[in-house]
Amino acid sequence: MKIKLLFISSTPWDDNNSFGNSFSNIFGGNDNYEIYNIYLSEGNSTSPLVKRKYQISFGEMVRSLKNPKFKPGKEIIDEQETENFSERGEAIFKKASIMRWQIMFWARDAVWATGKWKTPQLDEFIKSVNPDIIFQPIYYSSFVDEVGLYAKKLTGAPMVGYISDDCYTLRQFSLSPLFWIDRLWKRRYVKRAIDECMLLYVITDRQKSEYTEIFGNKCKLLFKGGDFNEPFQTHEIQTPIKLVYTGNIGAGRWKTLAKLAEAIKDVNNGETIFEMKVYTATPISNEMRKSLDIKGACSLMKPVPVSQVAEIQRQSDIVVHVEPFALSERYKARLSFSTKIVDYLQSGRCILAIGWEETGGIEYLRNMDAAITITEPSTIKSKLLEIKNDPSVITDYASKGYRCGKANHRIESIRSGLYADLKEVCKGNMPVIN
Repeated sequence: MKIKLLFISSTPWDDNNSFGNSFSNIFGGNDNYEIYNIYLSEGNSTSPLVKRKYQISFGEMVRSLKNPKFKPGKEIIDEQETENFSERGEAIFKKASIMRWQIMFWARDAVWATGKWKTPQLDEFIKSVNPDIIFQPIYYSSFVDEVGLYAKKLTGAPMVGYISDDCYTLRQFSLSPLFWIDRLWKRRYVKRAIDECMLLYVITDRQKSEYTEIFGNKCKLLFKGGDFNEPFQTHEIQTPIKLVYTGNIGAGRWKTLAKLAEAIKDVNNGETIFEMKVYTATPISNEMRKSLDIKGACSLMKPVPVSQVAEIQRQSDIVVHVEPFALSERYKARLSFSTKIVDYLQSGRCILAIGWEETGGIEYLRNMDAAITITEPSTIKSKLLEIKNDPSVITDYASKGYRCGKANHRIESIRSGLYADLKEVCKGNMPVIN
């Protein structure tokens, strides 16, 4: 059975970003999908899985305010047609992202709230696709959810949601009234989108439990998968012991990495026992750079294409996963499960997971005994000393992590289960919720 899926996303479906990488993993390897992508940002949807793509950029939205005759949005046939924000505009929003300027984000939301994106060409694209399912990654961005609801109303197709962060509950911490105004406003849009979903995929057991209580019995776990068909292979631990981090360091993660880097410096004490490298595409502030570029302990590396990441992980002895400890930041990741965790499990390398114990990924790895976990910053140095004195623990946890991946994240099982679910949705039936 061929299923036509229309994805509404904040970013383009590009295998080099988190959204594209995760969804190519989950939806790849199945010729029974036809995939279409409407994305609401600059850049290009480059995945070969995407049959047709439609872009509405923020730059076009701003232009439509200046020129009422201009209609934002277009189908992208050639890469040269993609709309890119001006260098000045990119610089402003890059700085806003680093500084978390709430007013800037509200200004962006206000531009989208004008509804200028509702154009005849968007309607024509959606109707020509005639999707069987609207697949809606649900974001903490009201305008993305609104476009998905618009497409659902226009087509009458059932909607399936996917939510990988806590975009709804009030279990957050902030002393800023602007934060709470924003939270209370945007959660209404999140609820509207989830209420319209026939099926909602979630990312952790805790999220499934909490969201089922709020939204009813339509929540189901969906992880990223990996190739675990080969037997686990041990490798010789290097001298110095090499640690690597690959991925986003925003939302306070860089502060945890900085604690690890400082602990490595203390343990090395003039020697080179541990050596860490951090690969990230996150915009870097001067404070981040100063905290993570520590001679003899940690190096901040340039971002690399996703095609190189797996090899970088395999060249290490320990792959590092971190989550924030600070009260103001840790609740943001409470229900999250980093997509790179499965990559780490597949790498066959020991995972060192550091973060607040109630964060989704940390909780999962600890419960599965699939990683060396540290849930108190004060114990980072002592744990490194334990590893230094008994490096065999690195091989032990590399094996445990790989076994966890093989038991719970085999891509063949994930893809077949997903396809079975979506066939039921097309028939108007609720898939089995376990």
